[in-house]
Amino acid sequence: MWFAGDQGVIAMGDASGVTRISSFPDIRSIWGPAPDRIYATSGSQILRRDETGWAPHRAASPPMYSLDALHGNATELVATIEGGFGAVHFSADGMSSPTSSDLGSLSQYLGNTRALWMTDDGEAFIAGRPNGNLPPNVVHWDGMRWSSAKLPGDAGLAMFATSSVDVWAAGGTGNVFHFDGLQWRDLRNANEGAMYVEGFWRDFGGGIVLAGSNALSAFARWDGKAWQAIEAPVPVVYAQAVWTAGQDDVWILGEAVQQPQQWRLYHLHGGRIADARIDPLFAYVGRVFGIGNDAWVYGPAGEAIRRHFPSR
Repeated sequence: MWFAGDQGVIAMGDASGVTRISSFPDIRSIWGPAPDRIYATSGSQILRRDETGWAPHRAASPPMYSLDALHGNATELVATIEGGFGAVHFSADGMSSPTSSDLGSLSQYLGNTRALWMTDDGEAFIAGRPNGNLPPNVVHWDGMRWSSAKLPGDAGLAMFATSSVDVWAAGGTGNVFHFDGLQWRDLRNANEGAMYVEGFWRDFGGGIVLAGSNALSAFARWDGKAWQAIEAPVPVVYAQAVWTAGQDDVWILGEAVQQPQQWRLYHLHGGRIADARIDPLFAYVGRVFGIGNDAWVYGPAGEAIRRHFPSR
């Protein structure tokens, strides 16, 4: 297991104790295309972890920008800029700095978004949250340039895409939007007007399932016309964070027991469920990224843990 403490201190633990590996300030997001290629944002840097540990990998230019949410594919990365007014597109490897065209939509407010996704063919989508008089926006990197569009509501909490013509974004008050390659459609969950949507995935039947908090039912499935509440696929009161690694390959962090409170991480894969208890440090604020049998849970002040789920 890998875990981290104050100021983003990353360490490895085993039966013999804890070994300090390295320290980076304020890890904000973790993502990777393979278990041996994991990236993280920290200040203006993107870190990379391989079999030797963590090291600085790429940096925003100018370095005054602080990077936040992160996603990518096998060859590219995209990161939002903390504070809400832009994003940066990177080549995943190589020494070249991002060009001016890689710096996206500084005039478009993106809020403190968590809704970021890059497709396998190199298109990226970022949806923002409203702030005062600033409306929510969605920006799109088509592989060469950025464009933007307005959205009628908050969509900055969750995003999921199977391709560049099948993109889902969601936020608070039950807001759900779908992009079909031409336009964004409003598909809000009318039965859950107070819901905060935390993630999506595509199930074995090909349907889209959403999960969230502050709702009468924490899970719902799109039947092509409306959202229908479904039985919880994992035993949580609500879902705090969701990461989709593939079809029917989902990581869910949630509150499993309310009295006393207990937070657990679930891996739903191939009809099987594995789970582990999570430190209360991540209650209400933890995020999750999972790939293969490894899950990374990260949260306040750069705190992060890595949890390995043995194959069964």
